[in-house]
Amino acid sequence: MEIKQITSVDEIERLLANFNHDFPRTLHHRVGDLGGYATKLAQNALVYVAGEGERILGFIACYANDTAWKKAYLAQIAVSADCRNKGIGKTLLNLVCKRAVQYGMQTIWLEVDLSNMEAITYYTKNGFVVMGGDSLVSQLMMKELI
Repeated sequence: MEIKQITSVDEIERLLANFNHDFPRTLHHRVGDLGGYATKLAQNALVYVAGEGERILGFIACYANDTAWKKAYLAQIAVSADCRNKGIGKTLLNLVCKRAVQYGMQTIWLEVDLSNMEAITYYTKNGFVVMGGDSLVSQLMMKELI
């Protein structure tokens, strides 16, 4: 498996479209225009993709730019359904946590759909704790980085 950082808006938009339906609520439903969201990620986030040859296995996007509060924000993580439980997500998550620390972040936050119990369990196993409800459909979780 190879992991590489991507910064191209076009590459990120293709990545988002590829994983659009891998969430309980599609990415398009949650963020609106995938092209606009890809631009935002390209300009402000760390985006990494895991692959084997031409096949994309998963990706992660994280903001590590809140220098005032020293909080990183995990925007997206997805692994192809047939590649789950093989350590790909954990490898990607560990990578962005290390990078966030290098950027001076002390915690990493995320918002997860309440209906996505698989993700909530995954985040809990990886050191995240529930910090409260953000809305009727999601909750906030946080992990200490240092």
